[in-house]
Amino acid sequence: MLITSAVNAFICDEDMLYPCEVPYGRRFPWSVGQSFPVDKFVSDVINLLKTNGGQKAALFYENIAITEEIARGTQRTTDFADMELVETLRLVNVTANPEKERQELIEFINKLKIKKPDIVIGASFTSCLTFMKLAKEMDFNAKAFIMPHPCYARIPSTLKEDGRYIFGSGAVWDPRLRGSQFDENALDQASYHHFISNGTETSARIFERKFQERFPDARFDISYAMIAYMAGYVVQHGVETAGSTDPEAIRMAINSLSIKGAGGPVQFDVYGQNIGIIPVSLQYDENLKPQILIPLVSITNPIIYPVPTWKQRITTYGWYVYSSEYVMAALTIAVIIFTLGLITW
Repeated sequence: MLITSAVNAFICDEDMLYPCEVPYGRRFPWSVGQSFPVDKFVSDVINLLKTNGGQKAALFYENIAITEEIARGTQRTTDFADMELVETLRLVNVTANPEKERQELIEFINKLKIKKPDIVIGASFTSCLTFMKLAKEMDFNAKAFIMPHPCYARIPSTLKEDGRYIFGSGAVWDPRLRGSQFDENALDQASYHHFISNGTETSARIFERKFQERFPDARFDISYAMIAYMAGYVVQHGVETAGSTDPEAIRMAINSLSIKGAGGPVQFDVYGQNIGIIPVSLQYDENLKPQILIPLVSITNPIIYPVPTWKQRITTYGWYVYSSEYVMAALTIAVIIFTLGLITW
């Protein structure tokens, strides 16, 4: 009852942005940093690109809590990395007005063509999909595209071949990064120092297995279950430490926590970011397979930077299409010449 009261006191706020965003609401912001510590997720990729010559960046995001948190983390990171943020776009009410989003992104890309950033960071998944399609149509090329969002693993199924070379980050426990498209051994190696282990399985693997055993017909992603479980776990420890349902007391208790759970260690910094979690920095290769770039002990492929331009991608990957067309045209001409030769003869 104490925990239920604490959760209600903590998250039931009329100032929420959207009802579906309760875990990411303004009075519960650490739940973003707990499961998706954007500062570290973004900083690892940006610092890697900085060492490879990246100097200027551009950012776009939506007016929803999680993407605004990612944007704040990105702005802090570019400041720390001494990287110039040449242009920023905050999109409003994207879902309600997709045409307005499209027009704003077109204007944004036209500005980027003039300012020529090395890196473009899209903090919103849906807007990132629209942006990449427009970037291709408008032949806008940056040296790197980053999508530091929990939905990074959905790029192959949404953007398909246009999602090649996009940089991003994922929590090492995220099952969406597993399967035939991912190097399981490398992922487990990246997880080794991150999770509690019983000697044969990491805690995330154990959670995934037990969740599937208990809820075999669950229709939502296991990663969301992990986020919810860890959020509740942190609240529980916060309530027990505070010994109160007062939101401010719980908030202070949570800020001082240092615990381990199914999703790994939890310890928050002054920005509400979990400094205990170890993110994996990724890049999709030319075959849309996610490759690990960080941590270095688990690297599966060298960084591809700068990424190929849109025209280079057509040249590289579309040659067989054009070749087949040329072959058919050549055969047609040969048949015509042969036929005319027979007639003449």
